[in-house]
Order: sequence, then structure tokens, then C-alpha cells
Amino acid sequence: DGTVMLARTGDMPGNQCVIADDMVFYMGGRASFYKLGAKPDGGLSVTPLIKEEYDRVNLPTGDNPKLNVDKTITGVVTASPLYHDGLLYIVGNFGKLFVVDTRKTKQSDTLVYSTFPPFDFKNNYSRKSFGMGIGASPALAGKYIYMIDSANCMIVMESGREYKQIAKNTIDYTVPEGWEPKYWMGP
Repeated sequence: DGTVMLARTGDMPGNQCVIADDMVFYMGGRASFYKLGAKPDGGLSVTPLIKEEYDRVNLPTGDNPKLNVDKTITGVVTASPLYHDGLLYIVGNFGKLFVVDTRKTKQSDTLVYSTFPPFDFKNNYSRKSFGMGIGASPALAGKYIYMIDSANCMIVMESGREYKQIAKNTIDYTVPEGWEPKYWMGP
């Protein structure tokens, strides 16, 4: 109905969030963990669990070295994170995967690992747009996590505290939007 359940306060990130149980996890170049609670007046209380430097976890910097990323757009995260079994899976636009333990309350303890899964990144980098590499959120199906880049390279991995790739699939040919066999469906 459009009711604001939780007003954005102070330096709290405004997008790229996921809610699990009584927790909300925000992303925006850094990860933030907040515990939500009911107030007697029907509102929500918000308690940050990380109580250091803006109540956020600083993620390691750096983009995939094979991309030669323009430093003016480096470190960008467009996709919302995926929460599963206490871990937050965060994928940066230029291929860096971060896995963060949401049960920790000190920045130094939160990062489980970061790595560069072998995405193809076939799209022309000269576009210099934020969605050039990865803009889709990671997804969980069954026991696997699926991540896709903007050129249809899909990485399948196991969830957990170590990176374990299961498969890499690339769709090399796609049908342009609006096309059906024998006729055009466009405007």
C-alpha cells in the first residue's frame, strides 16, 4: 500500500538490500547489517550490528585484472546481495565475488573470502557503463548459487565458506527481443 516501514536515516544505504528473518543487509560498496525490532507504537527499531566506521563492513577493493577497469567507475556493486545460511554473497560489476559472514560483529572477522570467478566478459568494455560486467543479483536454486554476467556467461557454484565452482556455461547466441520465427513481434 506504499507505507514506509523503515525510513532511511543518516548514512544508511538506500538500495540493494535483502531481508532475512529479523535482519536487513544493505549493499552499496560496503555491507551493512541491521537488526529490526518491533516498537510499541507499531514502528520498527533499527540496530546496527557492525559498530565501526559508519556501521559498515569495508570490502576489499579491486576489479578483475583482465578488464583494465576505468578507475572512475571501479568497485561498483549494482546487484543486490544473496543471503543464505548466514553468508552474504556480493558480486561486483567487474567480477569480484565477496562472501561475508553476517554473524560476525567486527569488520576484521566478516570477510570469509573474495575471488574472481572466471566470467567471460565478452561485452565491449568501451561502453564504460555500470552494467557492462555484472548487474544481475546472484540466485540460489537447490544447493547451488548462479551468477551471470552481461554477456550470458553463467557461473554455478556451491554455497559455503570456500569457493567451489560446479559449472561454467555460456550462451553464445541469443534471439533479439521481439523476434519470433518467421515474423517480427516489435512495435
